[in-house]
Amino acid sequence: MNKPLHINCDMAESYGNFRIGRDQELIPYVDACNIACGFHGGDAASIESTLMMAIKAGKEIGAHPSYPDLSGFGRRYMDIPFEELKSILNYQIAVIKGLTEHFGGKLSHIKAHGALYNQAMIAEKEALAIAEVVSTWNPEWEIFVQPSGMLQEVAQSKGLRVRLEAFADRVYTENGTLKNRNQDRSIIHQPESAWEQVQLLLTDQVKTETGKIISMPNSTICIHGDHPHALDIVRFIRSKYLSD
Repeated sequence: MNKPLHINCDMAESYGNFRIGRDQELIPYVDACNIACGFHGGDAASIESTLMMAIKAGKEIGAHPSYPDLSGFGRRYMDIPFEELKSILNYQIAVIKGLTEHFGGKLSHIKAHGALYNQAMIAEKEALAIAEVVSTWNPEWEIFVQPSGMLQEVAQSKGLRVRLEAFADRVYTENGTLKNRNQDRSIIHQPESAWEQVQLLLTDQVKTETGKIISMPNSTICIHGDHPHALDIVRFIRSKYLSD
């Protein structure tokens, strides 16, 4: 393999009677856990239990803030004024940072969720809000970003650390963005197909929906915790990586 395999996973997204993801089973196979902050998913019990398991397992802990969109799982764009958006981010980060430290861990990174993540790729307002908030908390934290997007540009202009992220379970377009998950064949379901994508990603490339190979620099690969086959995918990827 060309470089080490680093897997991150979005977790703690269950709330109330809604069970989302298999955090306890996924944690052994990942390197970094992005903890939902309660605004798109995650309630007090889910956040606490997942955090405790991740800290005990020695995983990297990140806050996974979103738009305040619990009913839409954070996947709907919201036009929120700049200062209000920063307050929303501050609130969510404070929750995860406080709980992480309470249970003996340390926050290492921030990864926006869903529509906020996608919007920060293309819009200065959202990118600047994330970057400014992180800079006031801890400029040593990494911000997970897709390569060549607005958030990477803004964060690096402020001297912040970024970690380039790619996805094992999503289909890419020729312009290097993720295919809209509402479109057909936008999500990779088969572990074998996900592994094929990861093999290319480990060479900083990816195959697009049209079959074209494009550059995709990355240092962490995401597997979505709410993916119905997440556990099968991450187990398969780990086993193949270790055997190659």
